[in-house]
Amino acid sequence: MLINCKSIIKSYWLTRISLIAIASVALASCGGGGGGGGGGGSSTGEVTNNTFDADSRNLALSTEGSSVVSTLDSGEMFVIDGDITTVNSWNPLSVDDTITVELSAISSLENITLRHEGLTSNSFFRIDLSSNGVDYTPLDFLVDCTRLQFGALFSCDFESTAQFVRLTIAGNEGNIELYEVEVTARLGTAMEPMRSAFIDNNSTWVKSCSLLDQQDLSNGYSINTITINNNAVRQTFDSYSDPACTQPGSDQFQLVDTGTFTVGELVDANGESARMIDIVYTSTVVDGRVSDQPFPPLYTLVQTVADSLYFGDAFSRGVNDGSTSALRPNELDFTDEYIRQ
Repeated sequence: MLINCKSIIKSYWLTRISLIAIASVALASCGGGGGGGGGGGSSTGEVTNNTFDADSRNLALSTEGSSVVSTLDSGEMFVIDGDITTVNSWNPLSVDDTITVELSAISSLENITLRHEGLTSNSFFRIDLSSNGVDYTPLDFLVDCTRLQFGALFSCDFESTAQFVRLTIAGNEGNIELYEVEVTARLGTAMEPMRSAFIDNNSTWVKSCSLLDQQDLSNGYSINTITINNNAVRQTFDSYSDPACTQPGSDQFQLVDTGTFTVGELVDANGESARMIDIVYTSTVVDGRVSDQPFPPLYTLVQTVADSLYFGDAFSRGVNDGSTSALRPNELDFTDEYIRQ
């Protein structure tokens, strides 16, 4: 009968849908203020080595999954290669030349360090931060930095949530060599700043038309839409009979899950930086009928890269199915992609 078919499909896909919902909530990019300068004046200080304690991590390294672009398209990879010597560098030639480091995920940052020659005054450059690569907010050195150092080593301790760090040249062009950019976050810290960062923002993520079950083509296709509002999530799952998701089949159904989420820690996921995300469901509705018992809580990992979102691999790793915190997936699944709208 039709209801039995729906129940079978629902039992298989509800777990996967839940993981997707968690992922989109956790790392949804948020709008910020416009770009700007780093504040007036200058400061100098004794140059010291910038070392990180065991609970901190330099997320700007290419080995952490970061990437970098610049207006010069030359030498930018040197600033995230982990080599802090003065052998290789990015060398801006003009005012307004920029270099932007994109971290592998939105992160709760605590320090930016620049190893350089020529950036000895904040009138020579500014730093802007962004969670989506479009809307940037200036890092005001004299206001936002709880510890500030200028000299052959620039270092600023601060607290902010971002995925993109952009440096713009404002002076002394032609005399600057940038050897390394270090952007650190503290591991094991609950991501409360990330949650508050998009409380007043909405975002939507969509997985395009795809097979319901890769092992059984007869189950049809689906489109997955996720809407975030503050710390709540709504997942709408629609099934279709054709690969373009335009024709409803005889077994078409709609499933809607709603719930709330908790953002957890920054962790290593087999070489990738990811977030621990938990979601608690408050309502599960199938074809307009409210289930008498919402789906159980889910525990997974998430990561965003630009406008793409990925979540924990809970299906090819055996017991790590996300059913409990102890069984949280320990790797990311890059075979499923969800696009910010």
